[in-house]
Amino acid sequence: MMKHFDINGHSIAYQDVGTGTAILFAHCSSATHKEWSSLTQELQNNYRILAPDLLGYGDSEKWSVDKSYDALDDARVIEKCLKLTDKPAHVVAHSYGGAMALEAARVNPERIKSLTLIEPASFHLLKLDNRDSEWRQISSVASEVIAAINKGEAEKAAKAYMVFWAGRIKWFLMPRKMKHHIIETIEKVAAEFSGIHNDYTSLSDYRSVTAPVRLIMGSKTTRPAKAIIDILSKTLPDIEVTTLKGAGHMSPFTHKSEINALAKQHISKHEI
Repeated sequence: MMKHFDINGHSIAYQDVGTGTAILFAHCSSATHKEWSSLTQELQNNYRILAPDLLGYGDSEKWSVDKSYDALDDARVIEKCLKLTDKPAHVVAHSYGGAMALEAARVNPERIKSLTLIEPASFHLLKLDNRDSEWRQISSVASEVIAAINKGEAEKAAKAYMVFWAGRIKWFLMPRKMKHHIIETIEKVAAEFSGIHNDYTSLSDYRSVTAPVRLIMGSKTTRPAKAIIDILSKTLPDIEVTTLKGAGHMSPFTHKSEINALAKQHISKHEI
């Protein structure tokens, strides 16, 4: 059963199960709260799980190109979930969800008990830290996706997006049903890419995130993702970086047991 609340005129669905200290899960682009279903099953007997479907995904309000995108609406979704509990919560988040969780933590540091972030897609940090090569690379992908959507070529946009994150062979071999889902959600992904140029922070703003943070990256991930991890490792006050051997950006799907174990370890370590 999903519950609902409203954010900036948008209907947002979220899962709310279990009791105890809250853990908030935030999924990546094109996914839903079900990205974390196995970890939810493992933890819900001892924790309260809050897992939203971000705007445009799952049971939340659908997205279309005629809507105006606010780069922080999904961060507000996470903030709203954090305010559903009276005590600080643990947060586990991946990619776009990780970027939004980081923004929510930046403005609500008192509500965060710990953060486990798997390759947060905080692309604007590349620009803030003058990582020109990585910034040009992700900007090129963003432009390709947005241009394809503007021409009504959703499949071309989805291919550009997934080839960047998962590789050409994995896109080619991806089951038809999964490809169809990504194509269906690619307009929202394009809107998210359009937000990478928004300069609403400085690097020093992230020093407000004083909760312990575990950053996880795959050894085979992209250069922009690695650069973001490097920037955050030098910026956040309480930081631990873990590299998952053989993994790429989509490690919560391809290396589920390892990611689950790392998240549980970090939560348990900071539960006292």
